[in-house]
Amino acid sequence: MKEITRIHLAKVPYDIEIDAKKVLQKYLDELKKYSADEDIFSDVEIRITEILSENKIIAGGIITLEDVQKIKKQIGDPSVFREDDNQPLENNSKVKKKLYRDTQNKIITGVASGIAEYFEVDAIIVRMAFILACFLSFGVGIPVYIILSLIIPRAKNASEILNLRGKKITANNIKEVNAEYDFAKINHSSENTKKVICYFLGVISLLIALGGIFLIYIGNIGLNQAFTVPVEIDEASKIAIRVLTNISGITFVLFFLVSAISLFLIKLGRARLILLIASFIISVTSFTSGIFIAISRSYSIRGDILANEKVVDLNIDKQKLSQIKNIKVDGDIEVNYSVAKNKEVSAKFHQFDKIKTTIKKEDIKAEIVGDTLKISTAKANVYGWGFKQNIDIVGPEIEKITLNNTRFDYYGVSQPKLEIVQKSSSLKVLGDITIDELKVMQENESNVNANGVIANKLIARSDIGRIELFKADNVEFETFNCRNRQGYHSYAELSLEKGKPAKILLNGKDFNEERRGECFMLDIDEDRRI
Repeated sequence: MKEITRIHLAKVPYDIEIDAKKVLQKYLDELKKYSADEDIFSDVEIRITEILSENKIIAGGIITLEDVQKIKKQIGDPSVFREDDNQPLENNSKVKKKLYRDTQNKIITGVASGIAEYFEVDAIIVRMAFILACFLSFGVGIPVYIILSLIIPRAKNASEILNLRGKKITANNIKEVNAEYDFAKINHSSENTKKVICYFLGVISLLIALGGIFLIYIGNIGLNQAFTVPVEIDEASKIAIRVLTNISGITFVLFFLVSAISLFLIKLGRARLILLIASFIISVTSFTSGIFIAISRSYSIRGDILANEKVVDLNIDKQKLSQIKNIKVDGDIEVNYSVAKNKEVSAKFHQFDKIKTTIKKEDIKAEIVGDTLKISTAKANVYGWGFKQNIDIVGPEIEKITLNNTRFDYYGVSQPKLEIVQKSSSLKVLGDITIDELKVMQENESNVNANGVIANKLIARSDIGRIELFKADNVEFETFNCRNRQGYHSYAELSLEKGKPAKILLNGKDFNEERRGECFMLDIDEDRRI
């Protein structure tokens, strides 16, 4: 067994055989005879550690005589250190590039400038690519940059800059790099800068992780609500979506927690790197899988619902229906009413049996009392998913429409009079028609959308409602309950697309521009209608 001792090369400790140390020391002494430049000699020591690392000898490893011979062969004869010599310090014909962070030309940590040097492109191109990647990946580029900052070493000396650029290590090249880079300043300031940046990014990562925990909680509440909608999703899909989204959330939090720990320690390590990569892949994969299952099941369910739609007759006496003058709707249901125009009267309901909590025919009460058709339901309507629960009625011209918590579409005709009474409701009048006298009584933020209607006379009473017409010649408007909400006023509004009325009475007095905002807003847009 050969006797060994301890040496330090570029501040890295190694064990070395006694005879190998003598040969190496003699070689280093001969190198010093040819160059008194300490920077050059320091770079040679660093290059020796790189050669040892290539031969799988790390800090604390044992250097043998055979290893020393390899070092001498790769670096070459000591005569290459003559001050006027530009021969390479290595005999290899090719120089293998190594990626380092260029901290002298950095903006943040030198990742972009190092990559730019490695690929011989402008650093601005690399930085713009990073910024674009952050936007396209919805912020994923930020943790990727953090990881690169941790795993890519910083160039600390001339030989590492030459390795980054793929240039031969020669005495003159080392001098040129040392003239370009102030390594003493770089190495002194980089540690403090690194700590500040790492601590800052660590806090950000920790906050993101805490936010992720909150999002997991909110997400589970959202899933509970989504699964209680009146659309039947099979239990297997529910479980799969819940499991996948929670796995995604947990691994998302884990990713940023590991990132925060690594940043606070200013050290990544192989185990944490593997954990980061694994958690990132699992988070993205499980999230996309959960989304895919949810979307595919949604389309499947939607198709199944629409395929099983039924149009059922409400069994209203057609003779009585053909003689109604008024319609009253109470409840969360949508009604489409069309004036017959020589068509047979009818009352039909679009029913979706695949939705358990949807309104069914038996939930609707429809009856004719005198000349009034009354429709009511106590059950809530279901909206969305591409289907529309509504009642389609074809009947005679209507004189009065009374609505409570309802959506109503009126496909009307020009007529002498029409009265609309609304409470928390929305009414749309379709078609270009003229109404000699239009009365509108509104409560609780109701609205009338009748952009094709010309009203020769409009009589309206409204609190915070909105009435939209094409034109009105004479207006009598009464407002009430004007109130201030959280810093802004709520008004009754009249919107006309064509021309100012010849006469406007507001609460019994002539309206003028000075009274605008007095619980009433008048909007006239001459150019809106094409």
